[in-house]
Amino acid sequence: MNTEITKEVPVLAAENEWRPLAPSARKIFIAVAFFWTFIIALVPTGIVSLAEDDSPRLYFFGMLALALGVASLAAFIAYKRWRNTFWKLDEEALHVRRGKMWFKQICVPRSRVQHLDFERGPLERRYGLATLVVHTAGSHESALRQSGLLLADAEYLRDVLVPKDRRHDA
Repeated sequence: MNTEITKEVPVLAAENEWRPLAPSARKIFIAVAFFWTFIIALVPTGIVSLAEDDSPRLYFFGMLALALGVASLAAFIAYKRWRNTFWKLDEEALHVRRGKMWFKQICVPRSRVQHLDFERGPLERRYGLATLVVHTAGSHESALRQSGLLLADAEYLRDVLVPKDRRHDA
């Protein structure tokens, strides 16, 4: 294991501790969920308001209020998803725990990890975050995709799960 990385990120020293997603990821989860849900909800709003002959403005504002309500609900669900997602790395595997009501725990054994990818959109780059995609040996689409990690945590996981001698990047 590379000791430089653990010095840069000292909180990763405790291996049996569940770690939450980055605090700055909360903003992205909420904003993205609200934005896309609101945009998608605007389509039926426009259709209904154009189809009504009686008072299109009344229907438009009613449907707009409904779209805002649905988008707010989506933002709340995204916040809860962020708050109830944790990860930890131990000697055998990478564990991800999601949810409270619909609980899901994912375990990716180190021996099954094939390669890892980072995905970083403009918002993730701005806040120093990354989406880690862990590809595993197994069936088609056997990958764990976890967004909301600090870039330092994602790089640490890459260095521990796929050591430099097993990497094929130039």
